[in-house]
Amino acid sequence: MGKVKNVAKENKNSKSDQKHTKVETESKSEKDNTKVQNNKIKAKIGKFLRGTGDVLYIVIFVVAVYVFYTTYIGQIPSLCGFRFLKAVGGSMEPTITKGECIIIKTVPADEIKKGDVITFFSDDPYILGYPNTHRVVDVVETDEGYKEFVTKGDSNVGVDTVTAKEGKLIGKYLGDIWLGRAITKLFKLLSNRTVYFILMILPILLGLIVNIIDLVRIILDYDEDEDEELDNEETCVV
Repeated sequence: MGKVKNVAKENKNSKSDQKHTKVETESKSEKDNTKVQNNKIKAKIGKFLRGTGDVLYIVIFVVAVYVFYTTYIGQIPSLCGFRFLKAVGGSMEPTITKGECIIIKTVPADEIKKGDVITFFSDDPYILGYPNTHRVVDVVETDEGYKEFVTKGDSNVGVDTVTAKEGKLIGKYLGDIWLGRAITKLFKLLSNRTVYFILMILPILLGLIVNIIDLVRIILDYDEDEDEELDNEETCVV
């Protein structure tokens, strides 16, 4: 009788141990699954951040190349209706100081009113064809129905002798760019072909080489995995 009780007790303990072992195994399996899921999430986040960084770099590079090129050939860079210019004179001080990089928004001539600061291609013989930024002191209309703007520099004594024509309006002054002077110096520096190659082209070439190396590594790793699978299949067949 005592032996039967001992056997029953041992069976009960054995079942209890198996139950605990099963619970521990399931708990460990859940932890492993959670760890795998966390690693997958981290990998996705890392991939997203790397992709976002690459896209941002490409956008900045394309914009920089565009602005540099248009400036280099003597045109005014324009992005989404906004233009960027450097103030080369002091006629608009203290509103616009010499050397500042300013933002000009393309607007219709009908929206220009007295007191606005505008940028236009000048008909003044001294700066003929060049952009000029002055304040509008009066708006007049010609017999043909076109608008002309009487302008004046804030630091000038008198108004400009030549009016700004509606057809030569570039846009309305919005303000200066933060770190505009530094940006202006950067573009001036980039006008040097050697500096431009080192700062702009060389990093792209290096990035391209790194991407090619990574691609080759991925292909080689894939081939190695396939070889291992084939070896395992051959071993199983034998």
